Formats: sequence, C-alpha cells, structure tokens
Amino acid sequence: MDRNELVEPEEVWLTGDEAEARLRQMGLEPADLIEPLELAAVDAAGCTEVDAPGAAGYVFWTRGNRYLRERLIPQGWGWTNRDNILRTISPDGSFSISAISGAGAVGVPGGQVQTRNPKGAAVATLVRYNYSVAGGARNADFLPGLDFPAEQFEPDMHPTWFLLYKATSEGIMFELSLPVDMLGSSVNRWREHIIVGPAGYGGDGGVKLDLDVFTDQINEVVDVPVERIA
Repeated sequence: MDRNELVEPEEVWLTGDEAEARLRQMGLEPADLIEPLELAAVDAAGCTEVDAPGAAGYVFWTRGNRYLRERLIPQGWGWTNRDNILRTISPDGSFSISAISGAGAVGVPGGQVQTRNPKGAAVATLVRYNYSVAGGARNADFLPGLDFPAEQFEPDMHPTWFLLYKATSEGIMFELSLPVDMLGSSVNRWREHIIVGPAGYGGDGGVKLDLDVFTDQINEVVDVPVERIA
C-alpha cells in the first residue's frame, strides 16, 4: 500500500468518565497522576531566587517522575532512566510514562499542545516508534517525513506516553498523551489525550507557587553537540 494512501486515525481527547475508564484500562486512577504532580509542586515551591537558575523547574520534573514511580512501584510497575528519559513502566511492560513540561493548551479538550523544551534524538526515536504502532498503519515501512525503517527499532521498545504538565493560575494543568510526531525538536502531534485535571499546588491549604518558576525549565532530554577544540 502506498503510504500516502494510509488513513490516519483521528486525534482524540478523553474527559470525564471516558478518561477515567481509559486510565483504568491502563491500570491507573486519576490520583496516580494528580498526587505526584501536587507533591512535586510543593518541592518546587521550596526553591528561591538564590537557587540555581531553573532549579524549581528541574525539581518539579525530577520529583514529578520520582513520586509517580513511588506511587506505582508497589503496584508492580518498573522504571528506567535509559537515555536520560525518566520512564515508569507498566507491570506487563506494554507501555511507559514520562512526565515532562508542556506548552500550549495543556489539559484543554481540543487544545493544541507541544513539549515545552527541545528534545533530542532519544525522544525522537520514542516518538517514531509510537507512530509505528499507533499511527496511520501498524506496519508502515517508513514514518512520515523520516527515512527511518520501522524494523530498525530495538526489540524491547514499547509505546511511551507523556504526562504533560503546565503551571497556570487555575492549578497544574496536565494530560496523559501519546505522541506520534515532531516538528524540529518539539513533540507536537498526538494520537490520544487523557484529561482528568487540573491538579492543585498541594500542601495544607495550598502552596502559593510562583508561576515563573517554570520559565527557565531545564531541557530534560536534549542532545548537545560536542566539537573538538583545535
């Protein structure tokens, strides 16, 4: 079949009962996503202006993934930091989740979203693999715009979902979404969005988190070119 004739599955947003039912299919409850983000917000709020630039954003990213793992590991989930991508792996090894910062209408049904910070080759490979199993055709020889044969993927790969988060005045907007394409170094195309938020800022009575703490967030998974100095 000519790949130009492939029919793309529709991008979908699940909310309310549909979102919760989809999470249960994945072995998750809304609290499994909300609680880690709220705990991470408390930790990030402890950073001050005399911390390193971007410290709060880094703390939120690493602690969000840590708390997700700590909540799910007792339920049989695993984890890996391979290629510096923090992933929590489902008990049957069929998919993983990585919490990363998002931009755009995160957590809004029908909204256009993308990853906030540039991503490198390791993330691109994950996204390409996602397309190979959830894109236009499960066995497409090549992915859109990429001369990258699907059979070159490593045999132990599985789909990776992104837990996108964004700090707003209404709370931490988030969604669990499956990425399937990129524009440059930004992941910007998705197959499915599961929306059950927003999350609060945690603490007893709420932590007042300065929204600017997310402005200088670390580039979580960026390839840095290195050149020999003559």
